Amino acid sequence: IGIIGGGTDVEPYASTHGGACLSMAINIRQEITFDDSLPESVIPKGADWKFYDKFFDVLDYHPKHFRADFDGEITGGIGSSASAAVALVGAIARARDIKYDKDEIARIAWDIEVNKQGLFGGKQDQWAAAYGGVNLFEFTDKVKTTSFSPEFIKPVLPYLMLFHTGKNRKSAKIQEGFKELTRDQIRYLDDIKELVPEAIRVIKRGDIKELGSLLNVSWEYKKRSNKGVSNSEVDDLMSRAKNLGALGGKSSGAGGGGYCFFLVDPLKQGQFKKDIGIKWVDASVDWQGLSTRII
Repeated sequence: IGIIGGGTDVEPYASTHGGACLSMAINIRQEITFDDSLPESVIPKGADWKFYDKFFDVLDYHPKHFRADFDGEITGGIGSSASAAVALVGAIARARDIKYDKDEIARIAWDIEVNKQGLFGGKQDQWAAAYGGVNLFEFTDKVKTTSFSPEFIKPVLPYLMLFHTGKNRKSAKIQEGFKELTRDQIRYLDDIKELVPEAIRVIKRGDIKELGSLLNVSWEYKKRSNKGVSNSEVDDLMSRAKNLGALGGKSSGAGGGGYCFFLVDPLKQGQFKKDIGIKWVDASVDWQGLSTRII
């Protein structure tokens, strides 16, 4: 989940202006298993065989059979392709006994996904999948990672609710709206970036109401920065959530559908789940990040 800062991690803004994202890895995980005893290879519903083949070709590793599993829904806005990419790079590196650190794995995963496959997008998802936990990612021509302890995000977690709208979308197409930036787009991305340090201060104070306000402001800037991130259905959902008592929220990832999250008073969450009309998803922080092992 990109809490604040999404869009500023996309090129060319990230390299030319410097991006920043406050990000939280969640425990909806991708798993890649290389197993020659399998009768055939298996991938999740909605996934594309070409995606996996490209990683095998670029990294020159071709397992006889493999199994890919995912806890969530593909093209949902929670970094499904990025986490699959990180899992693939990590698994191949382990199988070939190559020693990459997490930053290198994230960089290779992003390069193959974005530059080799043309799935245009930002960088925060790959780094979140590799590192796990809650992090501040700062983007220039490199990525600087500042990790927070569990105590930092603890005040937020009781309020955080993740949902799926029931509508999937292709994030790469939406993100392409950032390829050639207008002056207005740069201004709105600057505005989003300026909210990141304020969000960190607010979370440290445990001021969830103010964090909700920042999320709402960020969502308005995000819509203005790229017209593809919202539509009438998403706008109606956000309005309905506020009327039902959400302190704040936003569509996750590139927007346009898929997953969304809201901050809701714990005492109101039962009724909120009933009334919001979309699927609640049970998720929390994944502190592990990438893990590989020989079975």
